[in-house]
Amino acid sequence: MEKKKKKIDPKLITRHAVTLTHREDLQLFTRLEQTQEKNAEGKSTYIRHHGARQMSGKLVDAAPQYGTLVLDHEQLGAVKVSVGYHTFSKSECAMLEDAAEEKRHVDLALDKTGTKLTVNLDNGLAILKEFPAPLPAYNLSDREKVSPENTIQGKLMTVNAENTVELRTEKGPTIVYASEGASSVTTLKKLVGKQVEVGANRDGKLQVKGLELDKSRGR
Repeated sequence: MEKKKKKIDPKLITRHAVTLTHREDLQLFTRLEQTQEKNAEGKSTYIRHHGARQMSGKLVDAAPQYGTLVLDHEQLGAVKVSVGYHTFSKSECAMLEDAAEEKRHVDLALDKTGTKLTVNLDNGLAILKEFPAPLPAYNLSDREKVSPENTIQGKLMTVNAENTVELRTEKGPTIVYASEGASSVTTLKKLVGKQVEVGANRDGKLQVKGLELDKSRGR
């Protein structure tokens, strides 16, 4: 079982952030991040991170070079939406910065594979981006680097690169990585949806071993 979420007074949640992700298990998932800010009573405040495949609202601020847009959402208020670093070209960054100044309505959506991002503005302009691998759900997940001595078990959800995968562990969503990868992305994808153990070989390269396959062999 995943660890229970810490209960926080809603009044201490002062900001909301959304990470676009194609993963169905993260669509309604939330994660709290403590900030360095205090409220009037001296209590710590928090950001609530949400997972979603689509997001819409009035674009009120933009730092597209860092893959972040701030939307005025009718339910959550000002929401920082993350779509990944270096996602947009210089011309696309300029387009989004102009749209933020004009407070344009924007619709953001990832396809079901997590490799295609669509940005539609209410002035008819649009951006379509394609990625070689799904966008990592960084703000929704813990991150852990593996080594020959440090391995992690869980359900393999997504392969981001030869050296980076996403697991569903007992602690929750976890991005697991190493300096390099020992197998190709194509090989790793064959284990998606299965229980695996992730570690690294002597050279520090990421290795993914299917636990279900081992059990079938009597191990």
